[in-house]
Amino acid sequence: MSATISREEWLSELERVMAPRRGTLDGLTATEIAVQANIPRSRALVLLGRARDQGRLQMGRKPIVGIDGRQATVPCYRLVPASEQRRPISDKK
Repeated sequence: MSATISREEWLSELERVMAPRRGTLDGLTATEIAVQANIPRSRALVLLGRARDQGRLQMGRKPIVGIDGRQATVPCYRLVPASEQRRPISDKK
């Protein structure tokens, strides 16, 4: 049986993972968040969706270079501090 994680706990974890990026212009990709938080990428995407629904997510794009040398522009994310929180998109829990 898996334990339930509260909204506050996952927001706290996202804040911890994204804290080193505060003050920078680029955010983290879902893969980078998953690696740093030691969770599956699919779980990171669920948590990012919840942060978006709460008005706490700023989305952008950033260039990366793949292992094969190809350049791509991928989605990246930054968590907005609670003091700057936007109105939630929905009441999802």
